Amino acid sequence: MIIFDNPFSSYNHKEIIEITTEVSKPVKIYNEKKSDSDNVRYIFKKDFSMFKKNDRVFITKIDRKNSDLCHVKINRSIDRVPLDILLEPVKHPLPPLHVYNGNLLFFGTTKEANDYLSKIVYGGKNTLLLVFSSMVVFIFWGIIFGVVIGYFENIRPLHFVFNGLMKVIESTPLLLWIIFTVIFAQTFFVGYPNWKHRLIFGFIGFFSSPALGRLIADKIRLLKNEDFIIALQLLGISNRRIIFSHILRYYCFSDIFFQGAYISAQVIFFDFTLSVLKYGNPSTWGDFLYNLMLTAPRQPMQEGIFVVVLFSFIAFFFHLSRFFESQSQI
Repeated sequence: MIIFDNPFSSYNHKEIIEITTEVSKPVKIYNEKKSDSDNVRYIFKKDFSMFKKNDRVFITKIDRKNSDLCHVKINRSIDRVPLDILLEPVKHPLPPLHVYNGNLLFFGTTKEANDYLSKIVYGGKNTLLLVFSSMVVFIFWGIIFGVVIGYFENIRPLHFVFNGLMKVIESTPLLLWIIFTVIFAQTFFVGYPNWKHRLIFGFIGFFSSPALGRLIADKIRLLKNEDFIIALQLLGISNRRIIFSHILRYYCFSDIFFQGAYISAQVIFFDFTLSVLKYGNPSTWGDFLYNLMLTAPRQPMQEGIFVVVLFSFIAFFFHLSRFFESQSQI
């Protein structure tokens, strides 16, 4: 659903859902001030229940002398009608499984009258892009670090540079690296908001990659002196083929995917952390969760639905990582 789109509704994440019903006459009701501080939109009961732009019926004002009446302009004439034919204003959010205009609003609507499921799906797409950016960089640099330190440790200059870089990264808290990255992105990528956030999460993957690098390096050290590796070298097989076609493919594959799934789950928490620090992407689950927590009054149903979706997504990555971890121990 995140990849293809919301199959239940034609509304996008920005489109406002104006609740309308079929009426016997074209009707529009303008914003009406019920009091000096309250703007209210009314709808008619039963037969008359909606606002259309090309109509002839308008509510003009509440009769201040008689609070039970209001003035309605119908076909250029003014009629006074009882207020009891008017419902309360249409209030969002709508409940889950609400059907309107052939669209199933599976999770209802937000307080801003957007399709809630479409909003979650759109945020999920942006979140997955950040997860993908971070995971690709994490796996790439993790393999580079692991291969250089584990297999080419006899090449002193190369080993010294990469081992020193890993130690520098590991000796500094990850949160501090993230803050430095955010400052760098805010300074040099001001006009490129999408690239700015991908860059930040790419660096998160880079600064997390020493964990995978150490894991691969230790595995390569254990295998490098095995008889089959020595036999491959004596047969003239290239180092590249030995590393990628034999060691990484058969002995490190599960470890790589274990760490990749683990970092993917962490990226979602980093996204929320950056949103709290006001540096997050405004269209991701992290920012959505942060804004939902700040919304007043509280919306327990919306919050509950989103928390279940978010933590189900995180639990999937954690269980995937545990699966690959168990595979690597076989």
